Amino acid sequence: MGKESIVRIALKKSYLFIMYIITTYILVNIIVVGTDMIAKSIDNMIAGEKVDIQTILPKLLIMIILGMILSYIKQYSGEVFSIYIQKQYKDMASSRIVKLEYSYFEKQATGGILTKLISDIDEAGRFFSEIVLDIIQGLITIITVGIYIFTIDYKLILGVALCYPLVFLITNIIAKKIVSLAQKRRNTMDSLVDIAGDCIAGISIGRCYKLFDVLIKRMEDAVDSILKTEYERSKINATSEVLKNLLSWIPNITCSVIALFAVIRGDITIGEMMSFAVMLNRIVDPMSSIPFLINDAREAMVSIKRLNEILNVPMEKSGELKILLNEVQDSIIEFKDITFSYENNAERKILNKLNMSIHNGKVTAIVGGSGAGKTTLYKLICGFHSAQSGIYKLYGTEFSQWNLEEARKQISLVSQNIFLFPGTIAENIAFGMKEIDINSIINACKMANINEFIEALPEKYNTVVGERGTKISGGERQRISIARAILKNAPILLMDEPTSAVDMMTEKLIQEAIDRVSAQRTVIIIAHRLSTIESADNIYVLSEGKVIENGTHEQLLEDNGHYASLYMKEKLAVS
Repeated sequence: MGKESIVRIALKKSYLFIMYIITTYILVNIIVVGTDMIAKSIDNMIAGEKVDIQTILPKLLIMIILGMILSYIKQYSGEVFSIYIQKQYKDMASSRIVKLEYSYFEKQATGGILTKLISDIDEAGRFFSEIVLDIIQGLITIITVGIYIFTIDYKLILGVALCYPLVFLITNIIAKKIVSLAQKRRNTMDSLVDIAGDCIAGISIGRCYKLFDVLIKRMEDAVDSILKTEYERSKINATSEVLKNLLSWIPNITCSVIALFAVIRGDITIGEMMSFAVMLNRIVDPMSSIPFLINDAREAMVSIKRLNEILNVPMEKSGELKILLNEVQDSIIEFKDITFSYENNAERKILNKLNMSIHNGKVTAIVGGSGAGKTTLYKLICGFHSAQSGIYKLYGTEFSQWNLEEARKQISLVSQNIFLFPGTIAENIAFGMKEIDINSIINACKMANINEFIEALPEKYNTVVGERGTKISGGERQRISIARAILKNAPILLMDEPTSAVDMMTEKLIQEAIDRVSAQRTVIIIAHRLSTIESADNIYVLSEGKVIENGTHEQLLEDNGHYASLYMKEKLAVS
């Protein structure tokens, strides 16, 4: 998909690319024509003929003015074309990243994704803005000037032609080494970004457990690996520079000797030799640069291939349904014979023919031991993963038929892994919601039992929470996320272990907030603490990916089964 997308993008602004080629060609021809005009004048002067300077100068002046205008057009069209491709490429990568399959983010390290979106995009930008245009300009110059030199005397171009295959062979060997080093460097940079991110995100754990010596050692190893790669790359680049100079010297010396003998033999004139000398300088530079520009292109292609990995990752599968086809029924979420396994362990069934119904306007709790399938079930409800078999219906329609964005509008999420953006409290609560006034935010916070805490802060709702909400406690972050879910006002509220990491007082405040919300919408609670779900209308107990019990708290205690055992263990632990 990546290459095809780039071609489609380029075709939209192909007129700029064509304009760049045409203006480059005309500019080279202006130099050729001007040089030829002067060469013929020199020959006429040597032959004793009168040269009309007043006729030549206006023509040269016109060519100079025309050249200046065309140079501006060439530069402008080339830069606009490259900027457009870079922007579209960046937009394509950044817009696609948020729509990729959820499993991609589970398998990829954050550092690798970040370097692809930042460093690799910059390198891809250099490919389009510099390397490609320089290669095209070089090729046009070589072909145009080469034809002119050939018309003077075909033997003059042979010296260059004979040297070129050898240089391409050498640069191809160098290119393979450079590409290998570029790939190695990019992979090491991914690791370095990951380690640095771990140091920042886990700074408290790192300090308490004295892990920074270990992390610093890992960073030093990554930096040493990058430096070692750069040393090798520097040696190769130095060799390339020597070869580049050699490539320019060999044709200069060879062709100059050929031209000298051609003048002695009378095959070419003095003016033609002067013209050849000028044109040789024009052609040698691009001829010596292009092989190494191709090497740069190959190195940049490493970054483009890494970006194409993102562009080729499948996006989330989404249906077309954007409205409810039927009236809201009693059962708004249904799972029938749901089976699910993760790709890295397909043999283990996380969910195994699971059956479950979530009823409209009720509080449904899902409990079970570690590995029972609770978190996986939450991911299926949100559409982050799809089951390998079975049927998942939302409002009576199979989830696969729903447009994902519309389906997720039906669900407000409160996750155990709370994420707050580094803005104010008000911004975090209303993030992504348009035309929300402060009174609505305050009302949501009152329902979430967090308004009093916010009002006691010096900046109140304008308090900055810090990156990932580090300036406030876990319980406060949890209640802010509940306020965010309340403000979204979706008919389904999905809470993934909302009290798993808070104290008893905060748990009570959160429980009060849940009770308030429950009166207005359907609530699904994936519970860690069973004390928070005693008032639930229905409780599903999971074990090994199956529902083994369901009922109210009282019914399940009376049954004296798995739930009763879990409940008693929790009571004993608290006491």
